[in-house]
Amino acid sequence: MLKEQEINCYKIVQELLNNILKHSNASKASIKTYSSKMIIKMKVKDNGIGFDFEKVKRAGQKFGLSGLKERVEISNGKFKIKLAMNARAKFFIKIAI
Repeated sequence: MLKEQEINCYKIVQELLNNILKHSNASKASIKTYSSKMIIKMKVKDNGIGFDFEKVKRAGQKFGLSGLKERVEISNGKFKIKLAMNARAKFFIKIAI
C-alpha cells in the first residue's frame, strides 16, 4: 500500500470515529478491516442514535460525509452508507491497493 493510501485510510477512520463521538451518543463502536494484496475493506458502526440521511441532506449538513466520500474516491475506493430501520448507520469503505 502506498504511504498516501495509508494516511487516507487513517484519516477516513479518524473522521468516522470523530462523527460517532460528536453526533451519535454511542456507548460502543466497532471497526472491522479486511485486507488482501489487492484491496482493503473497512466497516464502521456504532450503537448510537443514528441519523436521518434525507433530513441531513435537506438541511445542508453532511457531517463530513462528502469529505469522507471524496477522500475514499481519491484513494481509488468506494464509500457506502447503509441505514437501518432504527436509523443507525453502517459505513462500508473499499479501497483498491
